[in-house]
Amino acid sequence: SKEDANSLKERIWNMLGLMIVYTKTKHVKQGTPMALRKKSTIRDFAARIHKDFLKNFHFARIKRKGRIIQAGLNYTLEDGDVVELYLQ
Repeated sequence: SKEDANSLKERIWNMLGLMIVYTKTKHVKQGTPMALRKKSTIRDFAARIHKDFLKNFHFARIKRKGRIIQAGLNYTLEDGDVVELYLQ
């Protein structure tokens, strides 16, 4: 059944130690999903997009469970976070 398939997918995802974080753009509330290892940081997220994002990083805004968090490169992300990077 569909529930069994979803349960299996979730168990495999957890066994691999992965989470999904979303990119945020000005035009879209929740953008492209990105798989990252659990306990990844903003630094890991930015580096996956492009190395220049690390070099020009200013701060990040994370939307988590209805809250907006402003953070730096060492901030630890959680499954389901929506991240918007601001560059200098």
